[in-house]
Amino acid sequence: MSRSGLDVTILLTTRNRASLLEATLRSMASLDVAGLAWDVLVVDNGSSDDTPRVLAAAAARLPLRVMTEPALGKSLALNAALRTLMAPLVIFTDDDVLYAQGWAQAYVSAARRWPDARLFGGPIEPLFPSGTPLWLTQHRFCEGAFARFACDAPEGPIDHLPFGPNFAVRGAALEGFQLDPELGPAGSRYPVGQDTAMLRRLSAGGHRVIFVPSASVRHVIRDEQITTR
Repeated sequence: MSRSGLDVTILLTTRNRASLLEATLRSMASLDVAGLAWDVLVVDNGSSDDTPRVLAAAAARLPLRVMTEPALGKSLALNAALRTLMAPLVIFTDDDVLYAQGWAQAYVSAARRWPDARLFGGPIEPLFPSGTPLWLTQHRFCEGAFARFACDAPEGPIDHLPFGPNFAVRGAALEGFQLDPELGPAGSRYPVGQDTAMLRRLSAGGHRVIFVPSASVRHVIRDEQITTR
């Protein structure tokens, strides 16, 4: 364990998506965490909706820490969180994700089996709204647009980078690390790429991602995301 006494921290940011966040935290509360010392750090990036109520309710069933970062920007919110982390493993996720029951355990176990690895990633399956055209659910566009991450491989090193809803980083690799504040969602601005830029920097020097097949999630796709607009 780290000097914090934790095995793992689960980290996510949120802004004005209270209903999605509520479902995510409810799924997180159902994780199998037997034997784990863990916490959940949520950074509220200036929400003006029902997010504070959702977080207060979730604190009754999760080892929850809440930070606020009023300056808009996912990267700024993550940077605020990274300055506080002490766990030996940090799992990055989003506020619109549902988890396999053994998700956190799978990452912690993989980190122990691969002590020299610093990056880990698991499968992401988009959870489309009812009525989504079949052609869209199977299109290669799903990888970039909906963060589908599938790999037909056993646990071990892979050559491609995972996506923001589901990856983990060794805590030691995050010491002093800060994301580029010009990248990532910031209110109505949506310059994507902060996760890829982060993982490219962390993988420098030949550090490959360890794929963890059992650390799977479903990424909730909203109705407006499958319209032409």
